[in-house]
This record gives sequence, C-alpha cells and structure tokens, in this order.
Amino acid sequence: MSGKKKVVKKKVDAGRKISGRAKRTSVKAGEVHIDFPREDDVLPTSGHYAVRIGGNTNTNTSVEVSFDNKKWFQCRQAAGYYWFDWYPTKIAGVTLVARCKNGGRAAKRSAPRKVRIAG
Repeated sequence: MSGKKKVVKKKVDAGRKISGRAKRTSVKAGEVHIDFPREDDVLPTSGHYAVRIGGNTNTNTSVEVSFDNKKWFQCRQAAGYYWFDWYPTKIAGVTLVARCKNGGRAAKRSAPRKVRIAG
C-alpha cells in the first residue's frame, strides 16, 4: 500500500439517538411531549433540573407541566422548546405530564413520564 488510509463512511440512521440526546421530532399543532427527563431517570434531590418539553412553538399559546397530577406550572419558551426549572426536594417516585393550549381550544396532554427522585 502507498501509506494512504482508506476512509470508511458510516451510514447514520436518522431515527437513532446520538450521544444520549433525544432526536428532534416535528410536532403537530397543539401537541406536546416531554423530552427530558426520560422514563425511569433517577434525579437528585438537591439542585436544579430543567424539564424540557417539545411542542410546536408557533401554535401553542401556553405549555404547562404537572407533577403527580397536582398543580399546573407555566413553562417558559426558549431555544425552540418549553422549559420548567424544577428543584426536587423529596425522595419519591414522580409522574410528570405536560399540557398545551392553543388559543381557546381544549388542552392536549403528553404521555405520563415516571421518574425517581433519590438522595
């Protein structure tokens, strides 16, 4: 051989998760889903966790998140996602649900996402 290395290009599946990051999916008007935390993630009781919610930022007028089907909290919009700054304090299992409102229409909810809070 002449000393040149053969370059092998790998085909990347467009639907695959890369580097532990969730792939960006297109969201229909009035739909919402929780990107992070992922199902069965274990989160610490101390500190901050940014809940990331995907939704159509052009059509959703508000997005909220609820913990264990209790009070709804307004999310902020930034970088093409909706975010909630969460400071978990109790060791427990928690179920998150997001909902979006599109003007005066009824709210649509995400699938529930179960996580654990550990010390």
